[in-house]
Amino acid sequence: MIWGDQAPTAAILKQMRELGMKQRVFGSFRTIGETMLSAAGAAPRGWKRCFLRPDARRSVWTNFRSRFAKRFDQQPEVFASLAFDTMNILLDAICRAG
Repeated sequence: MIWGDQAPTAAILKQMRELGMKQRVFGSFRTIGETMLSAAGAAPRGWKRCFLRPDARRSVWTNFRSRFAKRFDQQPEVFASLAFDTMNILLDAICRAG
């Protein structure tokens, strides 16, 4: 999983392919764009972007959007959703570890 910008993502993908690494690679929304695609050449084969679509219908997302809008009087933007997911992952890890 790459959580970087487009140019570093292209460099990482190229180096991985040069080293013979063939596994799938996932990238955050910041990795997506023409800069990455043009700089990486054929290297993005197997690359998948991962991000939450704002129109997603999963209950955890729609509930979050509803609570956020009620509290802040606006819809959440992408960084609010990333913070929400990150905190839930962190809290889950803390609860599991004790």
